[in-house]
Amino acid sequence: MLQVGFRFQHGCKVNRLSIKHPEVTLAHWCNFRVEVLEVQTPPEELSEAFRRDFAALVREHGAAVPDGPMPRTVMMECYCRRKGWTMEGMFERNHALPLYPVIYRGGWEHYRLVAMEERKLQPIFTALAKRGKVEMTSKRKLTTGLLAHHFMVPANELFGDLTPKQAAALSAAVEQGYYRVPRKVRTEDIARRRKVPRTTFEEHVRKAESKIITSAAPYVAMVAGGEA
Repeated sequence: MLQVGFRFQHGCKVNRLSIKHPEVTLAHWCNFRVEVLEVQTPPEELSEAFRRDFAALVREHGAAVPDGPMPRTVMMECYCRRKGWTMEGMFERNHALPLYPVIYRGGWEHYRLVAMEERKLQPIFTALAKRGKVEMTSKRKLTTGLLAHHFMVPANELFGDLTPKQAAALSAAVEQGYYRVPRKVRTEDIARRRKVPRTTFEEHVRKAESKIITSAAPYVAMVAGGEA
């Protein structure tokens, strides 16, 4: 059994929106009858062009869920089903389980799968390649129980206490290589690009790290199985 990550780029309405607005992060859930799309980027960071395009998508394809001055969540009929081909069917035929949400960022759809058989991965990627551009981003074997690896933790439970500035600082640190080994960038470099004082940027990152680690501690203990 393996966990596989891949990114996919094709012509669906949401992918086109992400290609046009690569700076915006969207989260997507689907039961292959109904899709739910939610804007994850803070409202103050959304351009007027994105707001117009998102409103047009809501008007044309779905219904907004009232959640503020600008609706950030929309429910739509499943695009795949209307096209007569479903990702669900393709995953099911090849003994794979998708893990939601799918994340849209930078013009790509980012997926995670649990694949029961490694030999079944090739048919999945062959089918996707016929419909767009696909790239595997990760693959690793699961050596412990499925629950320990893939239990569902609400994102708000891990990240809900972060302020927008803390979340933005941490995201920038991740994207620019601060957490890579070896480290690819210094905090002063990221702060300079973001035009904020180094001490302010580091404070936001450290507070974000502390909040996330504290929230994740019970789940880390579960995966560790009580070992210390």
